[in-house]
Amino acid sequence: MQFGLNRGQVTRQLRNFKDEKYGNTQIKILLDAEQLEEKLMMGLSMETIEFVTLTLQRMVDEDDVAFSRDSRNLSSVLGDFPPQMRTFVSALSKSPEDACCGLLSGLVGGWVKLAAERFPKTAAGLPNAEVEFQKDRRLQKDHFISQWGEQHQCTGVTATLPRVGSRKTFVMLGKLLYNLLFFEWKHASLDDQRPPVSIPEGCLVGKFAERVVYYVAGWTIYSASKALTVAEKKRDKYFLFAQAHFLGGKEEAKALGLPCSLVERRKRRAARVYCSKEYYEFICFVETVYLGNLTLKMMRAYADGDIVERIKAFLLADDTAVEKFRALCDNETCGGFTEGDMQQIMEYMMKRYANMRGTFFARHLRGNVSGNLVDNLRDSQATRTRVASAVATSKAVAEAAKEKQIWEDAARNAFEYADQEEQRTTE
Repeated sequence: MQFGLNRGQVTRQLRNFKDEKYGNTQIKILLDAEQLEEKLMMGLSMETIEFVTLTLQRMVDEDDVAFSRDSRNLSSVLGDFPPQMRTFVSALSKSPEDACCGLLSGLVGGWVKLAAERFPKTAAGLPNAEVEFQKDRRLQKDHFISQWGEQHQCTGVTATLPRVGSRKTFVMLGKLLYNLLFFEWKHASLDDQRPPVSIPEGCLVGKFAERVVYYVAGWTIYSASKALTVAEKKRDKYFLFAQAHFLGGKEEAKALGLPCSLVERRKRRAARVYCSKEYYEFICFVETVYLGNLTLKMMRAYADGDIVERIKAFLLADDTAVEKFRALCDNETCGGFTEGDMQQIMEYMMKRYANMRGTFFARHLRGNVSGNLVDNLRDSQATRTRVASAVATSKAVAEAAKEKQIWEDAARNAFEYADQEEQRTTE
């Protein structure tokens, strides 16, 4: 060989290099299995039976914002089962003493125990530990399905609910619940390791973004005035909120200095909604939170695609966001609103905005132009604040052109999404 080394010497040299560079033999896991088990349980922040019943409740609540994307997809499968199975799951969520709940609770406790036992003592052992954990989990799943099937014919004190459907359907439900609980357990266990959603300092909505954000704000107001996804007897509150934030037309909007040029481009009168300055400023705050958190780092941390829902859930729970929305209801038109009314309307508006901005925009911004445009957009927004106080350079001009193009694409996507939604709701 070139340096006079034999294969064994080369192997040792390479191993020593990797150990020094990556520290695989130096990184030690100091926690024992019992301490790891305790740490994993802290990730759940509740007893396993509470975790099970809460997950089952979310499963039958199709509008629950706390579910991860994988869990929402699995929950939708319940719609393919006979209706009595949904009724059974709903009843089971309120019957923690039932034997079926006990089996599900045992699953979660089993995953915690397996993970703690299989967790390696050094970082080098992580790949093998993952393989061993999956092998153990497959055996556990087979055992669980067998026990779940036996519950179909179970009666007595432990079976507080009547079993429904055929045995085959009942077993299929058990498999669905197993997968759903595992996704939720994995999601909850990772939560304390992920960077939290936060509110950026200042407003990140730049001059090229303003007209798009104003159009989307008006679209959400128009959507609230119809509230077609809300029960008819509850729509009055949504209409009143929308009425409180409608402007008379473009002249009033222009007089207030609002960026309404994109609204004027819409040909259909129904699509030309001029919203109040107060509501637009609130939506600018919402958009700033999205821009500040749709970063590569956050997307990697929430690699299951859950970041949009996490931002929405954050906004619905954040005191600052809630207080800003409450101020929008502090007027004569909305004077009769209860706290519950305000919360329901805010949830509706955030859901509509997330559907338009968070889901549709992010998908198109990531895929329509070369590079990761969500990050390009974030970088462009950061550049904008620097350019404001700097001498214009060729780089600044290029960044501005890139930002402008991104938001022009976003405008077209917004129009397309609004048209699709209107067509869907009128069919």
